[in-house]
Amino acid sequence: MEEILTKLGFSEYKKKAYLTLLKLKKATPCKVAKVSGIPSSKIYEVLSWLYEKGYLVQISEKPVIYEANNPKYILGSEIKSRMNELDELKNQVDKIESNIEITEKGTFSVIKGYAGFFKKMKEVTQRSTKSSIGIVQSWKTDKEILDLEKDAIKREVKIRYLGPVNEETKPFIDARKEFGVQIRNHTSPVTRFAVWDSKILMISIRRDDDERFMSLWIDNEVLSKIFEEHFESLWKV
Repeated sequence: MEEILTKLGFSEYKKKAYLTLLKLKKATPCKVAKVSGIPSSKIYEVLSWLYEKGYLVQISEKPVIYEANNPKYILGSEIKSRMNELDELKNQVDKIESNIEITEKGTFSVIKGYAGFFKKMKEVTQRSTKSSIGIVQSWKTDKEILDLEKDAIKREVKIRYLGPVNEETKPFIDARKEFGVQIRNHTSPVTRFAVWDSKILMISIRRDDDERFMSLWIDNEVLSKIFEEHFESLWKV
């Protein structure tokens, strides 16, 4: 419960007040402050916020007594409300002009760690228009990348990968093949790169841990085409 409240943006005092009232069932502000450890100078402000947001109901005026609403329903309603807000934001984002070139020509960047690598990969996949090729060592991914690749296929982006095909990798491969990604078996202990739209090149330098993993990102058509030609020669084998 505490983790859910944290993700919903509750401060420590607000979390303590709500969780305390859930345990006490109903209580005065003084009682909530005493049990939760919230300073008496803050308790009225905290409870007022919870009341205005619908997490509490006031069942008595003299003395003031609050009761916590059922978390299953109030939190479900809060999450649904936020989902609707996110949907509206997505609609607004979709209306933004997409003809702005995000990556400047000739740029070169180094990204350390897997988190940054996947974030960048999602970005370039989302705005690819023609092709996406790559030599991979591991097929493990997340649902967002699969959804972005699926959307790219719908945009008629041709996606092809070379990588190890075996019983261990089969589930990850089948998930991609299901919506049109072309995959062929290839094993290489060193090479790992990808090219999007014949102009964005990614070369990864694999290490044993996340901190030492690096990927090089280059916006250069000449280099991209050199790697594309290498990929095509391997694809035909």
